[in-house]
Amino acid sequence: MTSPAQDYHFSVSGMSCQGCVKAVERLILKQDPAASVSVSLERAEAVVTSHLPATQIGEALAKAGYPAHIQ
Repeated sequence: MTSPAQDYHFSVSGMSCQGCVKAVERLILKQDPAASVSVSLERAEAVVTSHLPATQIGEALAKAGYPAHIQ
């Protein structure tokens, strides 16, 4: 049984271009292909709806060089 989807707002460091935005989106979707993801370079944030725990998503982003923290 899967847990219910949760909405997370991450502040994401290390993004400097649209390529970074796409990389962050891909990283999150690699963790949870069913997630809904919206990444903003201007606000340095990612809004995610996922069944995964926030810690798992945050750890994957940090490992890839994009430190993320729940807002």
